[in-house]
Amino acid sequence: MPRRTQIFQKIPWTGGVNSSVDPGVLSSNELVQADNLVFAASSSRLKREGFDYFDDPLPAVIARSSTGTSRTLQFAASISTTVPINELIVVGERLRVVVPATAGYNSDAAIVSAISTTSLPNDTITYTFGGASSLSETLTADATVTATRNYDIIAVHDYWYFDAESATKDQLLMAITNQGLVFRYDLNGKRKQIVPGVSSPSLPATLERSSTGTVRTLKFASSLTGLLDVGSYITVANSSDGNYLVQSVPVLSLTTTTLTDDTITFNGLASYTEATATEIDAIVTDDDARTVTPLAVFPITSADTRTFNNKFLFTMSGLGNTPKYYNAADDDEPDVWKDLPGAPDGSIMQEHQSRIWMNDKTRLDYLHYCEAFNETKWLGLGDSGAIILGQGDGDSAGISSILPPFKGRLIVQKGNKTRQVIGEDPATYLVAPMSDGIGGVSHKANVAVDLDDVYFMSNRGFHSLIATDTTGDFATAFLSKKVQPTFNTWNSGRLKYTQGTYISNLNSVAWTVAESGQSKASSIWLYNPTIQGEDGQQGVWYRWPNIFAQSISTRLSDSSVRIIGGDDEGRILIGQNGRYTDYETDGINYRLKSGTIYPDGNAQTIKMFKKFGLLFKPRGRFNFTVYFKVDNAPVQAISFAQTVTGDTLGGTFILGSSSLGNASILAPYMKDVVGHGRGFSIEIFQSGADAQVEVYGYIVEYESADIADEVKED
Repeated sequence: MPRRTQIFQKIPWTGGVNSSVDPGVLSSNELVQADNLVFAASSSRLKREGFDYFDDPLPAVIARSSTGTSRTLQFAASISTTVPINELIVVGERLRVVVPATAGYNSDAAIVSAISTTSLPNDTITYTFGGASSLSETLTADATVTATRNYDIIAVHDYWYFDAESATKDQLLMAITNQGLVFRYDLNGKRKQIVPGVSSPSLPATLERSSTGTVRTLKFASSLTGLLDVGSYITVANSSDGNYLVQSVPVLSLTTTTLTDDTITFNGLASYTEATATEIDAIVTDDDARTVTPLAVFPITSADTRTFNNKFLFTMSGLGNTPKYYNAADDDEPDVWKDLPGAPDGSIMQEHQSRIWMNDKTRLDYLHYCEAFNETKWLGLGDSGAIILGQGDGDSAGISSILPPFKGRLIVQKGNKTRQVIGEDPATYLVAPMSDGIGGVSHKANVAVDLDDVYFMSNRGFHSLIATDTTGDFATAFLSKKVQPTFNTWNSGRLKYTQGTYISNLNSVAWTVAESGQSKASSIWLYNPTIQGEDGQQGVWYRWPNIFAQSISTRLSDSSVRIIGGDDEGRILIGQNGRYTDYETDGINYRLKSGTIYPDGNAQTIKMFKKFGLLFKPRGRFNFTVYFKVDNAPVQAISFAQTVTGDTLGGTFILGSSSLGNASILAPYMKDVVGHGRGFSIEIFQSGADAQVEVYGYIVEYESADIADEVKED
């Protein structure tokens, strides 16, 4: 006999998020899609807060002109101010210019060659037209022209430093582009370019050399006055005698008694005795003045950043793009970057035991470390050195990832291998194997989760590194099992550019992802490890689509940790803006979609569905829609109104009878539905601006028929 049953699911959606997976792959009550939401610790599903631009947009273009292949655009407002400093466009920056009326101005690679600010506020820029088409046109008013930046911000970094002059800790946001441009942003998002420092003056040629033990002596062809001092760090390169080859060593003594034959002494690496001999091969450079190596022409596709010893350190991909540093507290040479003295040509770095550890772009198996507390000494100087990880191990790409230190260990990865460096100092360092099957595909995807765990990404998915309590060894947990079919569809060629960060106030790790068919990161995928799924395993996945963050990190802002990113149009994004719109105007599309739900747990029985309801917190006067679908029957659209209810203080509130704070009480809201079938699926959608949604669960009322009711009659 049919019976009426009421089913309450407190947390119906706790599993994988995968719009391309059949419901049969996931359990019946797991999410098929979870977009633009936050899995709160209270087990509610909230609409995420929006993103804003942290920096200022380019002003509108009001006029154009051309002479030959040189194009000029005039702006409606200043593009470069000095008070406050705000450089909206700089020479060398790549822009996308679109002029609907005249194709001869259109360019995706308009490299700015000149900027004029003589007629403020109508500043102008000049670029060479990429199509090499000659055009002559006087200044012509045109309000249809658009000019936007056209490059990726591949690294963002929250840089804190101590300013000794003001005795305060100051904060900057640093950004690196795939053009190799470096920018700093103040607390208000005003931008200033960090430019290469001035190269140090050339030192005179060497005439003679001699050596006693480890002390080397060089005589120069002319005076060193004003060029070197005792204690200045130098690099000596000698093509004919390796005994005079050193990097970043201090000058021990300087003799200037005869202006035409000044001499210096310095320490070599090994004992060596040589009488005075003619020297024509030694080249000495002054590291104390920090020689600046221009960026190479090789493409820059990734960058790594670190704050160490009050400096902002950064590396870039591409041979010859050697590690650099920027010291915001250096008042003598403000806003310039310089070479990191003596450092290897590495592209990734990590801090461990008060040292910077770095890979090597040419010696792919080398793991370098600097002297303790001193990022200016490398390659054997002081107690710096290198460890060779598995030459001849069958890995062709070399070191690809250095994980954040965990439980006193430094874990280093290649494409399919994981090793750990054990020891307290160079004398005790040794390499121990961890895995010959799992490696790291992206250094920037590594994320430390508080003090408890480290997440990393391999070619097979996302993993958790767990320290066991018994032996001090490690085990790994596979995090992305629930979304693995979707992971397998992501652009495999872009996996190595994936970046991740931990958003502590959301209890979630976020990764930038280039989804299927995308050539750049197009979404942010998040994982909350604190919520337990219905399968008994910890962790749920969700995503924020259409966020084109090519880099990602977090920034301490207003005493809270906020997500920041750099997009593919040279703009800085900052999240958690307290509203439910992106970029101030775009409503966020909150969407939850379940798989097929069988309320009695039986896919064979037929049910007659009567009512459907949701449990949610009223948060203002907003509406959202639920699409209720029984089997393959037509979708039923149900509108739910969120309305704050209850008595208000100073109005209808009655002391002793009204409930204080009752706007936070869960409110079931039932609606009529119709349909016979085995199961149903639901989709919750809300796209209104400034509208929050906080859903906790659902209620369904139905009548169940016996399985025998489905027996086919002859």
